This record gives sequence, C-alpha cells and structure tokens, in this order.
Amino acid sequence: MTGKKENDPGRPPCRMKFLLAEDNPMNQKLVISILCNRGHEVVVAGNGREAVAAARREPFDLILMDIQMPVMDGLEATRQIRAMEEETGTPRTPVVAVTAHVLPEEKERCFSIGMDGFLGKPIRRNEFLSAVEAFGRAASASDGETKETLVDKDKAVLDRPAFMSIVGENMDLVKDLIDLYWQSLPKQMANLREALDAGDAVQCRFWAHALKGMSLNLSARQTADIALEMELIGKSGDLAAGEDIWQRLTAAVDRLQQATDGILAEIADADSG
Repeated sequence: MTGKKENDPGRPPCRMKFLLAEDNPMNQKLVISILCNRGHEVVVAGNGREAVAAARREPFDLILMDIQMPVMDGLEATRQIRAMEEETGTPRTPVVAVTAHVLPEEKERCFSIGMDGFLGKPIRRNEFLSAVEAFGRAASASDGETKETLVDKDKAVLDRPAFMSIVGENMDLVKDLIDLYWQSLPKQMANLREALDAGDAVQCRFWAHALKGMSLNLSARQTADIALEMELIGKSGDLAAGEDIWQRLTAAVDRLQQATDGILAEIADADSG
C-alpha cells in the first residue's frame, strides 16, 4: 500500500525555470537534485555578478538568491536585477533569499531592495518544493495551478492545510469564504490606500487590522503578516514605511488571487467529474 507522505507537495506543476545563485557546491547539488527530479530546469550562478548576468541574458520563473556570496552578495545582485528590469521594461522576476540566519531588520532591508521572500536553511525537500513552486506559479499569469505555501514555513500565500482545518473540508464553505473575501477586499484596500495617502495613522491602523483579520480567516498568512506591519506603523503614528509596505501588500494580494483561483478551479473540475 502506498500513499502520499505528510507535507508532500503533490503532483508536479508545469515545468519551471529557476536561477540558483549559490556558491556552496553542496547546496547547489541539493537544490539541483530536488528541482531537476521534479522536471524543472536550473541555471546555476556561483556569485551575485553571475546571477545578474544570467538574469539579463534569459528569463526565469524564480530566482533563488543566497545572501552571502563572493564577488557580489545577494543583496547587491538583487538591487542590480531590479534596476535592470526597470531600465529595460522586462517583467519582474520573484527573488527569494535562501539563507540560514536573517534577523528582522535584515529582512526589512531585503524587502526594501526588492526581494520577495525567504526560505530557510537547511533545506527540507517537501517544504522547499511547496514554497518555490507556489512562488513561481504566482508570477506566471498563464499557469492556472494553485499555490499552497510561500516563503518561510510560517508565511504562506494560502496555507491549504490550515484553511481546510478551518472549513472542515467543506468545499461549499471554501467557495463562500473565497467569494466573500474578494467581494470585501476592494473596499478594504481602497480605504487603506486613502488613509495612507492622507497620512491618517488611525484609519491606516483600522483598515490594516480589518484586512489582517479577514486574511487570517482565509489562512492567507503572508497577506495577513504584511497587513500587520501596516497596522503597527499606524499604531506608532509614523507612516514613513507605508509605501514600501503597500507595494509588498499589493503583490501579496495578487499572489493570493492566483491561489484562490486555483482552488476554485480544482473544485469546479471535481464537480464536473
């Protein structure tokens, strides 16, 4: 008798192309083995300079970026990639840091220069696959697959196991909650944007708190986490970081839309079968 192991990422999604910026040969081998055995393509850059050159040369679904590398570190490489994208008008490629130790202030710095998330070392196969495949799918408008988890174990685009534990596998309830979320979100986001533009910290805190709560009901942990950041700066009265948080929030919402669309498509397929 065989069965899917706990936390197994499930059937492979569409083939993806990754850029791995990593100088450690053992880490290179591990990541290449995991991704290639799933049918993906991996291009390796041994330092940040090589990563920038590769990103300029060809498109990728996702860039996995080590922070500490020789010649050019991951932060500077990401900064140059973002500048190149802006100059050339090429689509924005998600960049995820793969690192063992990142302090909260270092994470904020990474976000500020254009990184999109974090994955921890040591790499664990199933968690790693779920995260990188979800993040890569989020960037592809042509890919209708659902996303399950995102950066860090505790930050998910849509944490499906947690969501299913909330709804008790009731697919009608799943559809209702998703529909309610997207019906409510435009007003939430519009009010939050208005408060941010007006410099109204009280209203910023109020609407960010509301968004956080509704996102947690959907187990949309990344959106909820970023909304919490907005809530906290509203509480402090200092909205200086508001625009950066807003940009990350809207990107997270876009990824969440892809995830929920995928879930609804799966339910529709099951109903038609």
